[in-house]
Amino acid sequence: MVVASSLAADRGQGGKFDMAEAILSTLALAAIVLAVDGLSRHDSIVAMN
Repeated sequence: MVVASSLAADRGQGGKFDMAEAILSTLALAAIVLAVDGLSRHDSIVAMN
């Protein structure tokens, strides 16, 4: 959602759409989500032991 709204804002500025930047930001967001998910799973496993 955040990425989509920022892409829409970028598109509004002079109509220039940088696909590479969009892909990089999406990958960065996905990496952050996966890292947080992995950390939370790790913490719950540690808590169980």
